[in-house]
Amino acid sequence: MNSLEDRLAAVRLRFIARVPDEIAEFEAGLAALMTQVDTARPMLADQAHKLAGGAGMLGFQEIGGMASAVDRAIRRDGASVVEIRERVEQLLMALRAL
Repeated sequence: MNSLEDRLAAVRLRFIARVPDEIAEFEAGLAALMTQVDTARPMLADQAHKLAGGAGMLGFQEIGGMASAVDRAIRRDGASVVEIRERVEQLLMALRAL
């Protein structure tokens, strides 16, 4: 049977393998933000919330923190489209660096 560290490493690898899909979903959300603000905002917040939880649990604290900041900015702070775009772009840069 695999050790806990081996299983965690396997889950981390699956997380990393899913990063291109995450990037594509955030990019689609950004595109929608320009034309469909009312639907794009909650979609981006939900995606960021899920990413924040998963990233944080798997040891990707920077990404988790950035995703949490996107979620918080949309849900609690009422961030402008410009601010949301900037935060998501920063998150995308971090995801691309994995």
